[in-house]
Amino acid sequence: MNKRPTLILILLAVVMMLQAKETPLIGNVINRQAISLNGDWHYLVDVQECGYYGYRRDKLRNGFFRNAKPQQPEDLIEYDFDKAETMPIPSDWNTRDERLFFYEGTVWFHRSFNYQPKTGRRTLLYFGAVNYEAVVFVNGQEVGQHVGGFTAFNFDVTGLLKDGENFVTVKVDNKRSRSSVPTLIFDWWNYGGITRDVMLVDVATTYIENYYKPLFL
Repeated sequence: MNKRPTLILILLAVVMMLQAKETPLIGNVINRQAISLNGDWHYLVDVQECGYYGYRRDKLRNGFFRNAKPQQPEDLIEYDFDKAETMPIPSDWNTRDERLFFYEGTVWFHRSFNYQPKTGRRTLLYFGAVNYEAVVFVNGQEVGQHVGGFTAFNFDVTGLLKDGENFVTVKVDNKRSRSSVPTLIFDWWNYGGITRDVMLVDVATTYIENYYKPLFL
């Protein structure tokens, strides 16, 4: 009996379990235990999306999201987030970099941070808004995508965070299309960037997704 297909299926199942997953949007974030990731993020402009796609438009395995460092002189790594310019987040690239005032396309954002995971707790990576399409990576692993520049979203990244230094990389694309909002012709400015707060939200293994505190008890 050939056990190889069974082994491959088991390995795929384990990988899927370890991957972060999109979770229903958590509410009342401001009153939860959270760590802000706002501040200066490094950014790289990627006009041709060569940090995400190969020449056949297939997704790369070792794109910008890996944050790779050359190990020897012949390693062909032509980007370096550590040496890239920084931009305060939340903000938009149109008003923060005059060269990008009219730019519509892909910009990569990257930030490193220290974190100490807590046993028996879960961690959600929360974005208040990213305009327009976001592909999110934690420690080089894709955690999910979100489309829509005016809505918050979050992912469960508990299984991807490690004790010590971690990093988040976000591919942001604000190109217009016929099926998106805004469409090809519209009457407001098409800002691009991470335009609202980014936070790591600490929750229990089982938690209430949304609640509010009344003004008067």
